[in-house]
Amino acid sequence: MAFDPNTTSISDLTGRYPSTTTITLVNGVLTVISDGDPYPAKAGSTMTNDGVSPRIFNNNPNNITEQDHSFSFTYRGGTNTSNPQRTTLGAIGIATNGVVLFNPNTQAGPLPGSDDIPAPGFTYNAVFNQSSLGADLAGGHPEQSGEYHYHSGKFLSDGWNHQKVSQANDYYNSSNFNNDKFRHPDGHSKIIGYCFDGYPVYGPFGYTIATDSTSGVSQQLSSYRTKTNEASGRGYSYQTKPAGTFVNDYEYILNAGTLDSYNGRFCVTPEYPNGTYAYFLTYESGNLSVPAYPYIFGEETKQVRQTQMLVPSSTELPEDVLWTVGNNHSLGTFQEAITQTIPLPVNSVDSLTLIGGELPGGLRIENNLNLVGTPYEVKLLKTFTFVLRARKGNNIEDRTLSLTIDGADAPQWITNEGSLPLGPNNAFYILDSSPVDFQLQLIDPDLPAGDRIEYYIGENDGELPPGIELGRTTGKLTGVVEPVLALEKRAGSGYFDTNSYGNYPFDFGVKSFNGFESFYYDTTFYDYAVPTQSPKKLNRYYEFTVSASDGVVIAKRKFQIYLVGDDFLRTDNTIMQVGTGLFTADNTFLRAPVWLTPGDLGFRRANNYVTLFLDVYDPTSNQGIISFSVKPANPDGTASALPPGMALDSTNGEIAGRIPYQPAVTKEYKFTVEALRQLGSATSTSTQYFANNIGVAQEWSGENNVPFFNFAEAQFVGGNDETGWIVFNEVGVTEADASDNPQYVASNIVGKKVWVVSAGRVIATFNDSAVTTIDVGFEDYIRDTFVGTVTDVGYRTFDKAGQVTANKVVTMSFYNFTKRTTSETNRTVAKDKTFSVKLLGEVESTINWNTDSALGNLRANFVSTLSVSASSNVPNAVLIYTLDSGRLPPGITLGIDGQLQGKIRQFGTTGLPGLTTIDKATGAFTLDGATTTIDRSYTFTVKAQDQFGFSATTRTFTITTTDPDDLLYSNISMIPLLKQNDRTTFRNFISDPTIFTPESIYRPNDSTFGLQDNIKVLAYAGIETKDVRDYVAAAARNHKRKKYKFGAIKKAIAKNPGSNDTVYEVIYLDLIDPAEPTAGKTALTFDAITKNKITVDSVQFAVTDDNTGVGTGEGFFDIVLRGGSAKSPASTGTVTLFARTGPILFAPGNAIPLILQNGSKIVVANIDDSINSDPIRLRPETNTIKIDSNAINVSESKDQKKYISNISNMRERIRAVGNNLREFYPLWMRTAQSTGEAELGYVLAVPLCYCKPGQADSVILNIKNSGFDFKNINIEIDRYNIDSTNGNSNEQYIPFANYQFNV
Repeated sequence: MAFDPNTTSISDLTGRYPSTTTITLVNGVLTVISDGDPYPAKAGSTMTNDGVSPRIFNNNPNNITEQDHSFSFTYRGGTNTSNPQRTTLGAIGIATNGVVLFNPNTQAGPLPGSDDIPAPGFTYNAVFNQSSLGADLAGGHPEQSGEYHYHSGKFLSDGWNHQKVSQANDYYNSSNFNNDKFRHPDGHSKIIGYCFDGYPVYGPFGYTIATDSTSGVSQQLSSYRTKTNEASGRGYSYQTKPAGTFVNDYEYILNAGTLDSYNGRFCVTPEYPNGTYAYFLTYESGNLSVPAYPYIFGEETKQVRQTQMLVPSSTELPEDVLWTVGNNHSLGTFQEAITQTIPLPVNSVDSLTLIGGELPGGLRIENNLNLVGTPYEVKLLKTFTFVLRARKGNNIEDRTLSLTIDGADAPQWITNEGSLPLGPNNAFYILDSSPVDFQLQLIDPDLPAGDRIEYYIGENDGELPPGIELGRTTGKLTGVVEPVLALEKRAGSGYFDTNSYGNYPFDFGVKSFNGFESFYYDTTFYDYAVPTQSPKKLNRYYEFTVSASDGVVIAKRKFQIYLVGDDFLRTDNTIMQVGTGLFTADNTFLRAPVWLTPGDLGFRRANNYVTLFLDVYDPTSNQGIISFSVKPANPDGTASALPPGMALDSTNGEIAGRIPYQPAVTKEYKFTVEALRQLGSATSTSTQYFANNIGVAQEWSGENNVPFFNFAEAQFVGGNDETGWIVFNEVGVTEADASDNPQYVASNIVGKKVWVVSAGRVIATFNDSAVTTIDVGFEDYIRDTFVGTVTDVGYRTFDKAGQVTANKVVTMSFYNFTKRTTSETNRTVAKDKTFSVKLLGEVESTINWNTDSALGNLRANFVSTLSVSASSNVPNAVLIYTLDSGRLPPGITLGIDGQLQGKIRQFGTTGLPGLTTIDKATGAFTLDGATTTIDRSYTFTVKAQDQFGFSATTRTFTITTTDPDDLLYSNISMIPLLKQNDRTTFRNFISDPTIFTPESIYRPNDSTFGLQDNIKVLAYAGIETKDVRDYVAAAARNHKRKKYKFGAIKKAIAKNPGSNDTVYEVIYLDLIDPAEPTAGKTALTFDAITKNKITVDSVQFAVTDDNTGVGTGEGFFDIVLRGGSAKSPASTGTVTLFARTGPILFAPGNAIPLILQNGSKIVVANIDDSINSDPIRLRPETNTIKIDSNAINVSESKDQKKYISNISNMRERIRAVGNNLREFYPLWMRTAQSTGEAELGYVLAVPLCYCKPGQADSVILNIKNSGFDFKNINIEIDRYNIDSTNGNSNEQYIPFANYQFNV
């Protein structure tokens, strides 16, 4: 038998201050009426309850006076729901003797008799400072109003410790524990009060294990503790004002005690054997005379506290009392996306309307008593303030109320962590100087509510490659990545510190002597044991972490970008590794141009000069040139041709020319242009001269503007790979010297400091100025480096024949170089793009209407298939339709394609009028507002205009409408919750224009028709609109989550009744219910043969704080034997080892050691038995059958009655909800598919698309040819989606109850 709170009332009518308290429970509402006097409990400084002596209070001038307490609130005993609300000053609950229960907070300001004002934000603790407040030993005291109240549970030991209290009712008097009548015989405390959130308040004792009534009884302890150090801004040290002086001195520490932050727990109790949430009075451990913070209630209560002051039944409700609260009352905080029923603080009224502000989206007023519905998503905490008008008779009273919706959701990353596929064909690298346009993806459920995501890379979270930026609001990586260069060539042209200070960062490397420096990344050592080449560009991984913040929660994900230099992708690369998965054989260092111009070039006029600009993005203009050419054919095989009179400029991509006269037709030209990057000629030979003595890579060729090398290229007489010399003279040859040696004159070396020597002769000479122009400081560098180092030719001269003479001593330096002739094959990369342009001829444009002015009748609440259309004599013209004047029926919109979309709204809602509106008002009205409409005929004018603006015309149309009846009807569908990959697969399929050709689709812009990009199955159409609970009840039986199978692809036609004209065709998939019989019909129920019982002690779920099995586990050693294995309990203290000589027993403790032959010891096993095992918690696989279920009779003790779940039985349950109207079924289900047949009727199907008449067969053929396999999509359905219920026109979902009797 359920516990009756009525039995807990305490009253005593004896003495001079009799007290009465009554507690009643009616229809889930607990009402407590009391005069507020603590009697028969003891009170006052003398703690009297004799009914005669006055009750006075030291340090408190106030007296206890009779109150008029009358509280009603939702009773939640036996439940465990949460919607927390902070406690405030005033009554939080009420004791069973009628004394209200307060939290420990005091009024703002100093304590009585003190000038110590608390710091801002700090509040004195009324219990810690109770002597200053004049409290009695029970912890109670009266306020100035005479209201006596308790701040702590001290009253139980010092105020209620008298037989007058315990004998006041049978609940306390009938049982005791060690003579304590406020405890049950098993020691559990009894209920001593109720919180205004509806949960009971117990004394200090509960079961040791919350959900096990056999686990013994122990004191329940607070989890609040005083803070170790003074809170910031406290203003007083603990030495001046001890810890606990202020309520701010405490903090909640998880699991520090047995109770949660609300000072309660979910547990079983003698009153609630199936469990309830309950509060407990808290005291210091083992000391019931010292209360422990927070004493009764935590800083929040588990649920929102809702109380209404009740007017005694003996009086009539005053005409001006409609609300139970004042203005600016808060209804509390509620969670988004969770269905709510929020009581409004209003008495019985005739009407309740919203006149100002706004309700949270998804909530509505129901029965003038509650706000009901499911709040929409909000970004963060959002408070809604609104004004409600209550009306009763002639009285009107308004109240400003508010409530808060809580709904912060964390962003969730979709882009995979790690390397980003930025390269060609989604390669996991990016070539330098390449454009990047990559979207990082995440989802945030709060985006529809206006949430905004900001993306950033935090400090020490890495960096992006140079040139790339992260969009702060878009999350897109964009830019052109810059190369990472090695040190420039000349930085290594010498040994250490031979250059001027600061010219180059380092002096490392020696120029190659053998000419192999042309090869990139040669790693083999050649002639002079010098690595031949350093990289000119570097490859590098850039790792960075992107933070995405919605302003509350930050979601982070780490990515990396691999930047590759273009000189890495060369054929002479000897260090690239194969098999890494990064590079493929078709990779190239050349970058294809990126087309910028869209493919559709639009319309142009014939008989005019026309220029078409084709633009590309060229990231590396220094690597070859880009040329443009027209391809002979388009990718679809058609001829690629420019319009007549136009030509392509191959250097810049412009197409220009004068287009000749064209007749009054529109002609389309399609052509493909190739943008080609070419490096080198088709076959070319080049001669280059390579320096051999300088460490840093240096290459001179005809391309360099160096005079003597230009000459050497033309005059060098040696063969390929032969060596020549450049000679620098310290002291030039004078004319006087030449008089002694005529060869100097012939060799042209007189006055010259630079000689080019090849094949034993001087082939060129240069003077000082020419050398200086080559490179500032170069001459000095060569001289400083090589003078004296080539000893066999030092202090000698050459004659013309190259013979060494001794006629003149000249100090010379030598610079050695090598000639190499190479053949080069051209390297190209191209990008094609197909363009189209439409040429308009000489036009005489006229538009004629095809649709009559009278559009006919459209019944309210039915989907429209009406449309208007016109035609133009301009070929390929697209007509655009707009509403020019007049008014469409409510709920109908005009699409730009002329489709009249939607359905006529019969009954209006707030902001959305229906067929009949009276001055747009919901209350009293007068017919003079000029806004009254009772029309059933609507006249409007539509303008049709071609997209070129050549001409436009209008026509006035009329629609008449009728009401089917005065009922509303709803449609119920089933939408499976597909996995992400299934959703993506299906949407990619349904949006493929090669399968679902756009010209075949009927009303493509109408969401009711066109392409169906979600899998949606009609379950029932035209069921009378009722409260959502009626549909929930219908789905409780014969409904179960299960999988369905796809059948064949079919089509159906739709014809208007009485007409043989096809309106549209629908392509659909049969959906197969495995539980549906192939013939006939199954029964709704059957009786199974079973021994399974249905018992009344079933629980919905086990509590999360169940610690029943904690500490009952045991550690084991695993012992491996020759014949198998065994376990030895570690807690026994001994382990048995089976040696050859017999069993050996020893006590290992927490480890098993072995002693080796050398005497050393090793540990071969350890065990940690300090970890307590976790309890087993009940998690039922099905919904719990509750007492209000009508599926099982109370006389049925076994689980034998079963409800068969198939689509026929499911629809039978829905049919029984209310009236049915078959006209709401889709037109194709109400159409006979061939002559002589009955209408198709209901079909369990998934519509794919709606086609124009005669187009479905070709689309079906496309589907079959595509090879798409619908069987790869998992269809599992566990809920209904209903488009409207009473008071809520928004779509809602109704989950199938997973009861064990549904099979």
